[in-house]
Amino acid sequence: MNERMRQDEMVGGTGEQAQEEAYQRAWAELVNRNALIPGFHKMGLGLSEAEQADMVSGNGGGYISPVVEQYFRNPETGIFDPQMLAYFVSNMTPSEYNVWQMILGQAGDERLFSKYVSLIANGLYVTGPEVNLALGAENTAYDARIVFKPYSSIPDSTINITDSEIKAYYDSHKEMFKRTASRDMEYVVFDVIPSAADMEQGHERSEELAAQFAGADNPASFAQLNSDDKTPATFVHESSLDALLAEVITSGAMYGPVLEGETYTMARLVERRMIPDSVTFGAIVLSADKAALADSLMGVVNKGNFSELALQYSEDRQSQMAGGQAVSLDPLGMTPELMETLVNTPTGRFTKTESGGYIFILDIVGKTAPVAKVKVATLKYTVHASAATHAEATSKARDFYATATASGNSFDKAASEMALPVRSARVTNTDREVQGLESSLSMVRWAFGNKQGAVMEPEELTRDYIVVASLKNVTEAGVSPLDDVKTRIRSLLTQRRKSDMLAETLTGTSLDAVAQAQGLEVIEAPQVQYSAFAVPGLGFEPRLIGAICATTEQGHVSKPVKGTNGVYVFEVTGITSADNADTESIRVRLESIQEYMMNNSLMNALFEKSNVVDNRVKYF
Repeated sequence: MNERMRQDEMVGGTGEQAQEEAYQRAWAELVNRNALIPGFHKMGLGLSEAEQADMVSGNGGGYISPVVEQYFRNPETGIFDPQMLAYFVSNMTPSEYNVWQMILGQAGDERLFSKYVSLIANGLYVTGPEVNLALGAENTAYDARIVFKPYSSIPDSTINITDSEIKAYYDSHKEMFKRTASRDMEYVVFDVIPSAADMEQGHERSEELAAQFAGADNPASFAQLNSDDKTPATFVHESSLDALLAEVITSGAMYGPVLEGETYTMARLVERRMIPDSVTFGAIVLSADKAALADSLMGVVNKGNFSELALQYSEDRQSQMAGGQAVSLDPLGMTPELMETLVNTPTGRFTKTESGGYIFILDIVGKTAPVAKVKVATLKYTVHASAATHAEATSKARDFYATATASGNSFDKAASEMALPVRSARVTNTDREVQGLESSLSMVRWAFGNKQGAVMEPEELTRDYIVVASLKNVTEAGVSPLDDVKTRIRSLLTQRRKSDMLAETLTGTSLDAVAQAQGLEVIEAPQVQYSAFAVPGLGFEPRLIGAICATTEQGHVSKPVKGTNGVYVFEVTGITSADNADTESIRVRLESIQEYMMNNSLMNALFEKSNVVDNRVKYF
């Protein structure tokens, strides 16, 4: 884990998010090395020495491992920087060497897995009959008349399902009742919110900040240093600003401080400019040490040879493969140096600029009309609870815990006595937090480390709230016990029994005769298609839709269809054809569905076949 954290630090990632990403990578590597990779090797998949070298050099047809690219991107441009990689490899310390070996291992694992996925994907095939069947369904609509008798027409109390029937169904359908490990908790929250005295002190501090902000020569720098929100000032559409904010700052005055909730907001205008929404430009990208080459290219570049020069010299693969083809982008999304160059260079000109360790030779093709944009420095100051207020909330939480764990008492009783709302949550062993509670991984870990009935000591999850929880139910992975699913099975068997009874009543020589005999209405259902999600007026009924769209003859009463909400009989009164789709569009759609299903189910299938058991929650 420490080495995974070192990887993040190496590429500039720190903090809680980086730690979580390191955990996930460590888990993925553990599964890969112990469960997946051995299986790939048994299949004959492997990596040659030349292939492994190509993954970090790009010599083998320009392929760079996406794992390597991820760690060696220029932080300003987001582009893979081969110089950054070369410098790291040439100057790494012993600990960095260990990190490099891990990166190489991850790159190799990723390459093996991508080979395996390609192997599976290339084995998928949409057949001609499948295309023809889907094409017919897409281009055919059916007009139907339907008679429907709902399951609710037979009272549940009249259906007798025996325990032996329930047991027999359970024994033959245990796969239906598999479950993952989970824990059910109840918890109360003690909010640590600023008191009236805290808010008064916060008001005084906001006034001090406002006075300093109003007199600051560089409002953007002052806001960046003193704001609780460190988002830097950037240009935005003037029209996107709140009307009052726009009116105040464009007049030269300072907006605020304005209190919303517990946060004071103040703002000042930094700059107002006319900037186009979009600039269309082509680019040749060179590393910063190619200044002489950049100067040479600037001396010969023209509209006729720009694409050829980009193909030959650009070090950005996208730009190179596109031959420097022009793209339209918002200049505000660029680095400051690029933005200034794109905005200030006239259309039709070639120019050169340096940014983020790269030299850009730009062909300015076009611009949209300039519109008013403003850069606003915003300072936010949030009032937090004082130490005294925090101590008071902590004391209340401890009092509740003492009451809840006292002999003869209970969590629910203690919450009722203190008039505290009780919230419920269910977590699985792969959850990293309780839904709705920030930074609550410790609660998940506690739930999986304790027995049913345990009460968690007051836990300060963030500076804003303290939580006390009770473990109400423990569910282990495996097949649910019969008692836990008996009600569900009884309901299912009851509906099945009703469907048989209703089907016997829906018989007759014509649809109108069936409806009249049962006192039912005939429902018109025009233009039913196989791709439909529901039948208008009848809801989600896939069996009914399938039965209607499988009909080849008109005017015949169907056999009873046991649906989701009841039993149906129908007759098709019309079949129409259209050209909604062609063979190729259907084939592409079916292939996309296959790919989507493969991507969604492949990893779960591999985990299941490898008997992977996830016990991370016990350790981190």
